[in-house]
Amino acid sequence: ENLQLFAQALSFAKEYEQQVPVLKKLAEETNAAKHYTYLGQAQAELGRWEDAVAAYKAALKAKDLDDPNAVRMQLGTALFNAGKLREARTTFLAAQDSEKYAASASNWIQFVSSEIARKQALEATPGEKVQAEVSAQAEAPEAAASPAGPVAEPAQVADEAAVEGEAGVSAEPDAGDAAGSDGVAP
Repeated sequence: ENLQLFAQALSFAKEYEQQVPVLKKLAEETNAAKHYTYLGQAQAELGRWEDAVAAYKAALKAKDLDDPNAVRMQLGTALFNAGKLREARTTFLAAQDSEKYAASASNWIQFVSSEIARKQALEATPGEKVQAEVSAQAEAPEAAASPAGPVAEPAQVADEAAVEGEAGVSAEPDAGDAAGSDGVAP
């Protein structure tokens, strides 16, 4: 119980680095879902997405888990930030069965699916890219008439730069649903 109080005090002080070893010990000693969830949240605050994923998966395996879909929402977010888009989408699909999280999970599914499609388009072979550009120009002849080609809006450029440049960016459609099962981070 003292360890739990200490971990909570560290959380309130936003001392996540110091909180992690305390939560690890607490989770190992109790095997309680809430302690693994709190550990995942602390790891996520530190941007340690793989460690957060491991903690959330351990929480899902614990026998005393009250709200598995709350943990799935957090797991999906960590998976997304770890770059594991397909696994994130699968996790959000599982959480979508919950009435409480259905809307948020649905938003995440749509967002992650569009990210998967965007990455696939970026990874297309040069021949596929040329064909896609020719098709796009055929559909929008006014864009092809511009000497510099199509012009992106500044907001679009900023959005694309944020998505491409920072894999650890938490672009959460609805971050409020990713809190702990009691709605409060540890």
